[in-house]
Amino acid sequence: MSEPFVLRVGILGAASITWQVWDAIHHVGAVVTYVGCRDTARGKEHVEAVCSKLGIPAEKYPSVGSYEEVIESKEVDLVYIPIPTALRHPLVLKCAEHHKHVVGEKPAANTADEVRQWVEAMDQRQLLFMDGTMLSHSRRVKEVNATLKELGRPVQYINVHFTFNGGEDFVAKDIRLNPVLEPQGCLGDVGWYCVRYILHLMGEAMPSEVSGRVIRRDGEHKGIVEFSGEITFDVNGQLTVASLFCGFDACCQHTLTAFTPDASVVLKDFAHPVVGQDATYYVVRDKANATSATDRHSWREEEAHTVKDESTNSQRYDMWRHILDILYPVEEEGGRRLKAKEEESRHWATLTWKTQAVLDKLLESALIAEQQAAQ
Repeated sequence: MSEPFVLRVGILGAASITWQVWDAIHHVGAVVTYVGCRDTARGKEHVEAVCSKLGIPAEKYPSVGSYEEVIESKEVDLVYIPIPTALRHPLVLKCAEHHKHVVGEKPAANTADEVRQWVEAMDQRQLLFMDGTMLSHSRRVKEVNATLKELGRPVQYINVHFTFNGGEDFVAKDIRLNPVLEPQGCLGDVGWYCVRYILHLMGEAMPSEVSGRVIRRDGEHKGIVEFSGEITFDVNGQLTVASLFCGFDACCQHTLTAFTPDASVVLKDFAHPVVGQDATYYVVRDKANATSATDRHSWREEEAHTVKDESTNSQRYDMWRHILDILYPVEEEGGRRLKAKEEESRHWATLTWKTQAVLDKLLESALIAEQQAAQ
């Protein structure tokens, strides 16, 4: 067992997601020591608001400064980066240069090649890179996979859907629809969850073929509002086809169904368990027959599986617990620093790269189709 330590976290920016992440950091016993913000006054207001909500006394408020000051600080072990995707690349490389671990929001990068560069730089220094996909740390993902194995037949088809209706102001103003800052639009946001869960169900195998389609663009910058895709896997001669739909202009739904020859496994809230309920999934068996030309009968058996004490909050907390499990302190000439366990660190970095690589190919396919349609 490694000796106990307190993980010191720096945060870049004051995005709304930092409220949830800071809560999780605080919950697991880590501490935010530095917040970087382009507007120092806004940064101080953000710190005061979050600390007040979390019950952190004023004498323990983190310092506020620039992005560079956070990355260079000797009081920071890990940097959490939720700033726009297009701005991250030089900052992640700078984190590696200053021996800082990184947790980055999704989508991870502009391209999978950027992720590769980050991982190579961080690997050399035994640093962790992990994306902030909380569902990947849930017990439900593991239990769903175990149930599919118990069914004893291969997964033939996966259908996954994640949408929410942002409304007119969202479409007009949100940075996720500004391709200069977020070039992947809804695919990089809610679509990331879809691709990640598909990869989990496929044992993190890479697909043999992908195709994507931009259904609709909107807003001042014509960002991607609706996207659909199809992903084909060939694993040991078994073909599995996964389809996804994601968007910012339909009702809030994040549903997933995995089909086998005998039953389907259904999740009605695959990304974030419904508040106030334990995470649940269903094994569904539908049967039908016709006793005559006019009489048809159908039956449904639906078996609920509940993952006790798992919620949206627990996914968030478990992610940061896993980060603490991966890191361990060492004494070096310059003082104490945290290193990452090699096997676990590489697994999470590789999973980020795989997810980003699939998104890249989906978007590439869709953009080619758009160009052809415009000719």
